[in-house]
Amino acid sequence: MTGKAVAIPPLSCMANDIKNQRIIFRVTEDEKKAFLKKVEDAQTTASDLLRERVLKDEYFIVAREPKASIDKQKLLYLYNKTSNNMNQLAHQANSYNQAGTLTDQQFKQILVNLITIRNLLKSGIEYVD
Repeated sequence: MTGKAVAIPPLSCMANDIKNQRIIFRVTEDEKKAFLKKVEDAQTTASDLLRERVLKDEYFIVAREPKASIDKQKLLYLYNKTSNNMNQLAHQANSYNQAGTLTDQQFKQILVNLITIRNLLKSGIEYVD
């Protein structure tokens, strides 16, 4: 591409079709200014420029990660809260163990339960969406 403005002729195959369908989308003020500058540089109409660029140009479609569902968002929120609470419990159990107020058996059982909960949480998130 040389960067020079080139007039884009209307699409001949579409010129005779009745154009009665509208596509509307919102842009920022800066995006609108940039777009109108391109329309002016191309010496065409906004509709013709969009039609030419969108319907005729080759372009790449970049697949984006889909947004998490509401259920997944809620679940992630609960998981974050749960993991924070589990971390606090683990620290407290460790403190009690180091102070000698927990038996080794009790400490190991608490850790096993925390690890089990962690593993269940990890496996559950995979099946939400």
